[in-house]
Amino acid sequence: MIPYTTPTITLTVDADLTGMDVYVTIEQHNRKLTIEDATVTVEDGVTTIEVTLTQEQTATFQRGSCDVQVNWLDLRGMRNATIVRSIPIGTQLLDSVLE
Repeated sequence: MIPYTTPTITLTVDADLTGMDVYVTIEQHNRKLTIEDATVTVEDGVTTIEVTLTQEQTATFQRGSCDVQVNWLDLRGMRNATIVRSIPIGTQLLDSVLE
């Protein structure tokens, strides 16, 4: 990911999350962003989650890496989560939102 861009982050979970509430959290240092409106598709029991971030959202992250995790609630209210993974964050020379 590069700050001030609008990337789509694609995550894969080895579980069928059909009909479940899905939350994608991205964290770096004290900055935490949770997305609840991800696009979720399931094929052969594997769930693909796509999250598109705005320029403003990516602008809050600094060069280095951030952590990402998926949480979900099933229909009974049971919560589960993936292990935390890292995403690299690059440098942005034009550090402003473009309209």
